[in-house]
Amino acid sequence: MRNATTDMNGFRSPRLWRVSLALLFAACAPTGVGDDTGAGGQSAAKGGNVGTAGSAAGTTGTGTGGVSPTVGTGGNTTVTGTGGSAAGTGMNTHPQYAATVARHLSEASGIALRPAPNLFAVMQSMSDFAHLSGAMRALALDLIQISNDLRLLSSGPRTGLGEIALPALQPGSSIMPGKVNPVIPEMVDMVCFQVCGNDAAIAMAVQAGQLELNVMMPVIAHNLLQSMEILTNAVRALDEKCVRGITADAARARHYFEASVGMATVLNPVIGYEAAAKVAQESARTGETIVDVVRRQKLLSEEQLAALFDPASLTEPRAD
Repeated sequence: MRNATTDMNGFRSPRLWRVSLALLFAACAPTGVGDDTGAGGQSAAKGGNVGTAGSAAGTTGTGTGGVSPTVGTGGNTTVTGTGGSAAGTGMNTHPQYAATVARHLSEASGIALRPAPNLFAVMQSMSDFAHLSGAMRALALDLIQISNDLRLLSSGPRTGLGEIALPALQPGSSIMPGKVNPVIPEMVDMVCFQVCGNDAAIAMAVQAGQLELNVMMPVIAHNLLQSMEILTNAVRALDEKCVRGITADAARARHYFEASVGMATVLNPVIGYEAAAKVAQESARTGETIVDVVRRQKLLSEEQLAALFDPASLTEPRAD
């Protein structure tokens, strides 16, 4: 386990981080929608503040700030336990054995491996691998949210949200012709569930070590390597077969923007919370938009309405 020739110090997987970045940035810019297109918002599944379609799509970019060429793990997995021999004592090994093996492994793998400074510790503690697995689990949790957002935003096309359309990878479901399911986000969800399960197994194995030796290293290695492989493949498929082909329905996004009762929030600084709440209640009762209610009740001028309900201004703080 400690001699693995895969650089897991910070989980440096070029394919994973490269496609993760492409996925997360692409998810923020679906074709056909930008900062000049309004979109509805959702919080607690009851509607919420609105913004632009670009900012709404940005909710699928949750992991952008956390995905980098090296996903930090807080551990060090480039040290080897080679030469520890009997429980870290180095018994019956040559004094240069550990350094020599580390040098040859480094040359063969292209990874800068080195003997652990404390061979007793690396025989007993597998916490470095717990950190690594935890980093993959954290990425998996963000990917689950991203995939579920894509599933919701593309639901429909007639009886769902239908704000975006995912690339069609099948002619229809096995029963209903033309019913194209979001199979790639569904696949990513399942992969991420497995990664989370692997992390739980790794955590149990890490804490199961006793005294001078943790004998649970085989299951730690199996689950770590599986998580790295399936997570990398899933993110690449999500990027190449889904996110890059997303298109947006600008007209429907604009409809949700204008119809959202949450638009009343914009009125708070101008007419006060109580009056804004009455406008929202009137909108919900009559089916009129917030703008139409305000216009009918002559609460604001047309110039004020245009300035207040400009989609581009709703996603940034403003002094006025």
